[in-house]
Amino acid sequence: METCGVKKSTIQTTGSFDILTNEYSFTICSGSLVVSFDFLNEDDIREIISCLSCMLVDDDTITSHEQCQADLDNPGS
Repeated sequence: METCGVKKSTIQTTGSFDILTNEYSFTICSGSLVVSFDFLNEDDIREIISCLSCMLVDDDTITSHEQCQADLDNPGS
């Protein structure tokens, strides 16, 4: 049986902020998949950042999920 490799598409992102409505939107694209998030507020964006930040692990300073969330829930502390 012959196999054929699948070329992985690069992820592309774009976003915007509407100063009149104070709403954010962003789009993530990869190949033929496109996902858009519209009508977000600042808290929504912070929640998304929280999730993405906790998924990134620095091998030198591995932080527990609980500590990561605590740090994000209390910015500047």
